[in-house]
Amino acid sequence: MEGLRRTDRFNVYGKGMISSSDFQILTLLYQPIMGQGAFVLYLTMQSLLDRQKLASSEYLHSDLEGLLNERIEQIEQYRFRLEALGLLKTTTLNDLFVYELKNVLSADQFVNDGVLGEYLIQSITRDRFKKIIEIFKIKTAPKSKYIEISKSFDEVFSSISTEDKTIENDLYSSKNNHHYQIASRFDWRFFLESIPREEDKACLSEVVRNKIVNLAYVYGLSELDMKDIFLRSIDDDLHLCNLGKLAVETRNYFKMQSDFLPPTEIPHTTPNKELPKDTETYLKTATPIDLLQTMSGGRASAADLRTMERLIEDGMDSGVVNVLVAFIANKKGGHLPGYEYFEKVALSWKRDKVESVDTALDYVRHLEAKYEKDTSKNRFVKKSPKDDIKIDWLDEYVDSVLKGL
Repeated sequence: MEGLRRTDRFNVYGKGMISSSDFQILTLLYQPIMGQGAFVLYLTMQSLLDRQKLASSEYLHSDLEGLLNERIEQIEQYRFRLEALGLLKTTTLNDLFVYELKNVLSADQFVNDGVLGEYLIQSITRDRFKKIIEIFKIKTAPKSKYIEISKSFDEVFSSISTEDKTIENDLYSSKNNHHYQIASRFDWRFFLESIPREEDKACLSEVVRNKIVNLAYVYGLSELDMKDIFLRSIDDDLHLCNLGKLAVETRNYFKMQSDFLPPTEIPHTTPNKELPKDTETYLKTATPIDLLQTMSGGRASAADLRTMERLIEDGMDSGVVNVLVAFIANKKGGHLPGYEYFEKVALSWKRDKVESVDTALDYVRHLEAKYEKDTSKNRFVKKSPKDDIKIDWLDEYVDSVLKGL
């Protein structure tokens, strides 16, 4: 693609105005990595936003040259850095560029990211890093020996019908939170009681907790397994949990367990639980190991579990991930491709608002019906057996699984 030109037009959009705490995070955590030029470019684009509409007027890139006192080639390099750090999304049509500003991560998310935190250490040295993160630390309520008695929403408020639930998009957002849904019950009290040192428990930020639950769910590991992995992932010098190391330790632990199991012994995360008798419930409750083992008739591979781990962390509901994996496995004759393939399909599902198992099943049936309709239009097209997708394959698949139990 041709480089950026001074005469190219652009608009800027955002989800919210930068707050004082965001500015502090951007200055002390992001700036050492991306440099002063990219830092100023981000703030300049923020300043161009109308505070009410959160959108800018149309400008030329020559206007940016004047505001930043930089050549257009250098501004483009600054833009690349913002995009790489997840602070900017760029789209273009002809000579019009659309810049969508993303909110900065919280200090907790940034430091515990496992990648950004390490880059920051490399940029400013470990000693300075320790001084900087002290600025963002808060005093937390005591957790050890205390029992939580907080009421949940459904314990206080009566249930209401949600059939006509309204969902509004593009609302003001002050945080770049990343949520993923996991149908798992992790016993946090047991986990915390198994950790001997109180200072290690202080490393359990919300980001770290989410990561632990995700890894335990995907790889079918117990609270005690995760306790050992968590303790090995703590940087004693900085007294932080390295999320990257936590993930690597978990995968290595799973591989080690699998290597020592005899060929006939297949680990199962719910050995005493009878699988449900309908497709929808099965796909909502099956863990990644359950699903992969029943599809393969053997062990779940670490590579396939890694794919499901990444899909869930990318924000896809765990039940929807099950439908996606089963759907692609059916299309590929039981063979699962790499993550890049799943990522492309998952993005199209997200664009089409496939966010629940019910919606995913309807979506799959729609795709199959469309496939049958398209292929029936041309009688001279000979279908390959592996491309012949039955509309009711999900029900048949689960029935065959249940019969084998």
